[in-house]
Formats: sequence, C-alpha cells, structure tokens
Amino acid sequence: MIKRVTVNRNVVASNKKHGTNKPVLSVQTSKGVTKCYNVVFEHAHLIQKAPHEKGLPCGATIWIQTTDPILVRTEPEDGEYYRID
Repeated sequence: MIKRVTVNRNVVASNKKHGTNKPVLSVQTSKGVTKCYNVVFEHAHLIQKAPHEKGLPCGATIWIQTTDPILVRTEPEDGEYYRID
C-alpha cells in the first residue's frame, strides 16, 4: 500500500497563532488519512515534487512517499507509536 506523508502548513500556522499543539502531519493511504505528530520510516522512501505545481487532492506539491511500513504517533509527547502497513 502506498503511503504519502504531508505537512499541513495551515495547522502549523494555527498552532503558532493560537499556542495549540494539534498534529501537523498527515499520512494518506487508500484506507484514509491519519493525522499524527511523528512518522518513523523503517526503510527507503521517496521525496516527491509534483510537476508543474499539480499536486495531491489535498493541495500538497511536495510529499514523502513509501510502500514500506511506517510507524506513526497520533498523541503528543508520550503517545505510543503504531504501525501502518
């Protein structure tokens, strides 16, 4: 399964403006989107840039893509990691 990791820049800006700590990363798969704080890549991955500013449906023009399993943390600081195959 392909996994695409993007940074939600609007959440980064909102966190800075309001002093909040919402997850700024999204992992997109065919099963849906997971919002998270950290992503651990177990193996190789590809940093992708869309040609001619055509990107993903979410608007991202640069993302990290892998078919290998990854670990994500959906809770801040002491949250546990779980695996997305």
